[in-house]
Amino acid sequence: MENGRSDILLFIDLGFILLAGFLMLTETTPEADVPLPNGLQAESDPVPLYEVRFDDRMHFMVLRLPQREEACAPATLASLAGCLEQAYRQNAKTVFVLSPQGEATVQQLVSMLDLCSRRGWQCTVNN
Repeated sequence: MENGRSDILLFIDLGFILLAGFLMLTETTPEADVPLPNGLQAESDPVPLYEVRFDDRMHFMVLRLPQREEACAPATLASLAGCLEQAYRQNAKTVFVLSPQGEATVQQLVSMLDLCSRRGWQCTVNN
């Protein structure tokens, strides 16, 4: 019984040593300075938001938020890029909220994020 107990204590000690080593070697300071919202932002200059809905067959619908009015309903990815580019040209601070619908796949979402990255658009994913 004493031999089995010492093995457990050895593993616990080893775990604490590894944890302490990991904490000493990792960098715990944030690398990115993300501006947090505060009450000083002017309300006259809101950031335009667009929701980009797509499904598993890549049918698109772009809605202006918060009114939820339809901005465009492109049939292809190329026409979607043109529609989003037009919105982006009106205001470079435009944010596109990608919203997968139904059985949209992760690969389709990655393709949409890829498009945003290539064009330099600010995109986020609706959860």
